[in-house]
Amino acid sequence: MSATIRYLSAIALALVLCACSKTSETSSEVKQAASATDTAQAPKSQGTKKALGQEVPKSKGTPMDLAAAAKAFGDYRTQADTLVAEIKAKKPAAEIAQLATTLTNTGLSIAPIVATKFAACKEYIAAVIAAAPTMHTLPLEEIESGYHKDGKLPKNSQGECYHAKDLVVHPATVVALAKAGLGTPEGDAAAEAEIVEVLTHLGQLKTSLGLKE
Repeated sequence: MSATIRYLSAIALALVLCACSKTSETSSEVKQAASATDTAQAPKSQGTKKALGQEVPKSKGTPMDLAAAAKAFGDYRTQADTLVAEIKAKKPAAEIAQLATTLTNTGLSIAPIVATKFAACKEYIAAVIAAAPTMHTLPLEEIESGYHKDGKLPKNSQGECYHAKDLVVHPATVVALAKAGLGTPEGDAAAEAEIVEVLTHLGQLKTSLGLKE
């Protein structure tokens, strides 16, 4: 009996030692896995901190983006010159209308720049922008009285507001002229005169904004 008990005790002890060994190995594997996970995550964490810590360029507080304004003015001049050349070349009215529409849209991109720079222009220019999508569909007489002569616009006394408006109204008038029919000396001359005049407004507005030639 004594020998049997010792034999059973030895087996039990062996089983306990085996279980402890496996527990120790499992614990070691868990620690190693955790360490590996921490190591793998460490660079990501550092990278995130670096990204969050990067200095964000500070705004200079400039109310007008000079680079954007200069580009818009340059585009307007180029498009206006092209339009005049096409009118002189007696291109089809549909082509003239398309070029004039593009020029109108460029004028609309300049108008908010002026409203930002000159607070007195905000209401006036907002009315021009609101009217622009359908302006070219109006009779020429209504465009003249309502927008060239400001009959449909808020009262205004600042020159820069007028100049900004004209960058939209003049090419829109050319669209209306093209739809009415070009190809006659009178019609072609009227369309060309609209754009030649608006280039004067463009130059005056550019000077007011302090943009270099």
